[in-house]
Amino acid sequence: MTILLATMLVLHVLLGVIGTMSAYVVWRELLRSQPRPSWLKWYSLTTWVTWLGAWLAGGYYYVFYYGEQVKPVIKAGEYAWAHSVVTEWKEHVFLFLPFLAFATWFELRSSQLTHQRALVWSSGVMWLLSLCITAAGVLISGAVQ
Repeated sequence: MTILLATMLVLHVLLGVIGTMSAYVVWRELLRSQPRPSWLKWYSLTTWVTWLGAWLAGGYYYVFYYGEQVKPVIKAGEYAWAHSVVTEWKEHVFLFLPFLAFATWFELRSSQLTHQRALVWSSGVMWLLSLCITAAGVLISGAVQ
């Protein structure tokens, strides 16, 4: 693996985790009786930007390394299902999350919380899905070894 590919993999993981932590802050802040608009704007933007970065870094890693080097090892190994089920699920859900994060940020740009209840639900689902994606990444990494 080249230094560029290793960097993309590390960026994918770090940006994904930072986005997950930011999504949690957004959800918890929306649960407050008086949410702080500045926090909501900042952390929802952070969630969107970091997940977009994780999306791009992970895509680069997948196209130039994972697909040719890692995927065949997993599919030939004892845990072939890790790719068939877990990786496919992770990829499809993660395609959706940056769009949900963008929609959340877009709605929270104004100081008026006209849809707070819906935002609580969507940000909570967003955070829980990101936790599942993180766990899936750990499982897939373990399947390679």
